[in-house]
Amino acid sequence: MKQWNCTAELEWLIAQVKDLSRQNGPDTSVETLLEEGFLIPTTKQLSTLKIEKEANTENLHVPRTFFRIWHPLLKVLHSQVFTQELLETMFVSLGQCTDQNLRAHYLSCWIYEVLLANQRAGDKKNTQNSHNQITAKNKWKLFTHKVFLQWKRLMQKCLESPCLATPKLLQLIFEYMKPSIPADTQEQLLALCSLYVQKGEYDLSVDYRDQPIYTVESLEWKIKQDSKSRAYNQWDRAAVQEEGDQEMSEQTEDDEMATEESYDEEYFDVINTKIGAERRAALHGTAWEVSEELVKWSEYPLGLVPGQTEDPGCLLVENYSEMSVLEQQGTESQMNGHGFPMSSPAVAPTPSENLLWSQSELNEIKAGLRLF
Repeated sequence: MKQWNCTAELEWLIAQVKDLSRQNGPDTSVETLLEEGFLIPTTKQLSTLKIEKEANTENLHVPRTFFRIWHPLLKVLHSQVFTQELLETMFVSLGQCTDQNLRAHYLSCWIYEVLLANQRAGDKKNTQNSHNQITAKNKWKLFTHKVFLQWKRLMQKCLESPCLATPKLLQLIFEYMKPSIPADTQEQLLALCSLYVQKGEYDLSVDYRDQPIYTVESLEWKIKQDSKSRAYNQWDRAAVQEEGDQEMSEQTEDDEMATEESYDEEYFDVINTKIGAERRAALHGTAWEVSEELVKWSEYPLGLVPGQTEDPGCLLVENYSEMSVLEQQGTESQMNGHGFPMSSPAVAPTPSENLLWSQSELNEIKAGLRLF
């Protein structure tokens, strides 16, 4: 294969991008690189480069042709701050993918390539190879030096963005992270990730009753069987409980009615005993007296008294007397002891021409009025 030599023009462009990245911060550069058409290729770019469009979830290596396009820029931008920001942002973007599309596949591939290249940077174990072979390998290494990464943050971002590639990426993080977490914790996290990301319905022909719950299929079968069992038990208990509740409800209503009646009687006894004495003392020496009968006034409409019917004719009396208005005024004058009625204030005399009726006419009108 023909070697790709970095020209002066390309070096100048890479230097300009590096300066812009320093001025605007790594987050701006990372967001731009992760847009469609850059680190994430379009279908048109893949067709031009003659790269298969179908994503292979088992292979997390970026196609070499596409890899070599971005190799010079990523090699120059590689630093602790930039690479950490790039990995975290790719994990977050991976979690926002709704399905395993082309973007999700290339995000997973670039995460895998960056983690692998950072760990292998500066590796000098292949001392048996010739100088030319070592030079050729170093030429296409993504990074020439290793940087320290915040492994716990990367592990957290990886777990927060589950996809089909999560178990493989998580295993790579566990392999490289320092300090490492306990082996049993690693196994449990990997097992949970594997269960979470796998898809498919459980086989109805398989009886999972006596099998340990190791897979999603057996867990779904167990949940379905338990739900059926609980539904049948709740149906039986509901039928029995409904009969018992009906009997208890009737008994409770009878008890409540008896309690209310007893309470009302006790309440009225206390009220009549306490207030009766005060009312009797206030009415002593008058024609009125307090009734000894227990009356529940809440049972009578406003304006009715006990024993009164709703017929207005019951208010008519059989024996009554009549008197004129003049006779009433004379009675009030005698009760007052003076020459003026109690209810009539003194009125200044007015000229007769201002009156509608004369005094004699007023007396005739009053004489015609009768009071019961």
